[in-house]
This record gives sequence, structure tokens and C-alpha cells, in this order.
Amino acid sequence: PGVSEETRQRILELKEASLLKNIKTISKQTLGSDIGLIIFKEGSGLIADTPFFSELIDSLDRWTNQNAFHFRVNQVSSDNVRDYIDSLNASDMAGLLILATEMSRENAVLFKKFLKKPFVFLDAYFPGLNVDAVLMDNVGGISLAIDYAIKMGHKSIGYLRSAIPCQNFYDRYSRFVSESVFHKELDTSKVIQLTPSIDQACE
Repeated sequence: PGVSEETRQRILELKEASLLKNIKTISKQTLGSDIGLIIFKEGSGLIADTPFFSELIDSLDRWTNQNAFHFRVNQVSSDNVRDYIDSLNASDMAGLLILATEMSRENAVLFKKFLKKPFVFLDAYFPGLNVDAVLMDNVGGISLAIDYAIKMGHKSIGYLRSAIPCQNFYDRYSRFVSESVFHKELDTSKVIQLTPSIDQACE
């Protein structure tokens, strides 16, 4: 508010130029280094059942190749997490992207406490845990969906909730419940648990 469109565009252009400059500087310093993508699985099947994740991995692969990094992908289960973290610390990877969609808070704390490499959690945020993370706007997305449904005239709005524990899903459902205090159209008694997989949910 209060900023002209021309000024807004100029700010975005400067921001993008600054980011590209930083990327080039980092690339020169770590030219040829390995960036690791750690796909963390706790047995829920979320990652395997969702096409989003394969597209994400492909995009990361393209980006690292374009910016003079080598890309290495590893999968790890929730067994022996502490030993796996030690092996990461001993590796030659310059940094790590950790796909933490299925990760529990307990294991996130282990990575925070013991991993010495620079790392970023992808698709997961753990409140109170001071780590870098990149994820979608779960709370804002639900609010927009609610506003749209009410605007379309729906009077009794339920919720399809994941039967599989996941921080992202918990954040969305919590927002739905908190919004129900302000919107009489939201019915918290109409909550149906489903698997996140489209095929299994239809069954």
C-alpha cells in the first residue's frame, strides 16, 4: 500500500539481481561442490504417492546443474537417524536440502542438534525450532479457500482431513478449526479422514 506499481517492479528487479549476484558468488566459491537432497521417509507413503515431489526433485536437479553444483539424492528412513547424521557430517557435500514432509519433530530436533553442514528443511516447518525452512503457505491457503467457499454461497462447509500425521496437514486443519470461531458456515462436526493419495481416498 502506498507504493506505485513502477516502484514495486523496480524493487522486485533489484531483489532478483541481488539474489542472482549472491548465487554467482556462492557458485564461484563452491564450484563443482555437491549439494545433497535428503529424502526423509517415516513410512507414511506421502512422498511416494504425490507427483509433486518428483517434480520438485527434477526442478532442484536442473537448478543445481545450471548453477555449477553437482546434485546428489539420498533416501533415509527414520531408523538410525543419529548414525546417518554422523555420515552426513563426514561427507564432502557442501550443503543439504532435506525433504522433511514425513519427518517427525523428534527427528527434526536431532538434525538441528547434531548436523554440522548447512541445511534447509523443505516442505516442513516445526514451530519453535530455529532452522531454515521453505514450504507452502498452509495457513494462508486454507484461509483463502474458506473465504472463496463462503463467497460462493456454501452454508455448511466440512473438512477432508489426512489420516496420516504430517505437520503441513496439522497446520491446515488447525486453521480450519480456528476460523470456525468466526465463520458459522464452517462445521467442525463434518470432518472426514482420508489418505492423502487420490486413488486411495476415492476407494
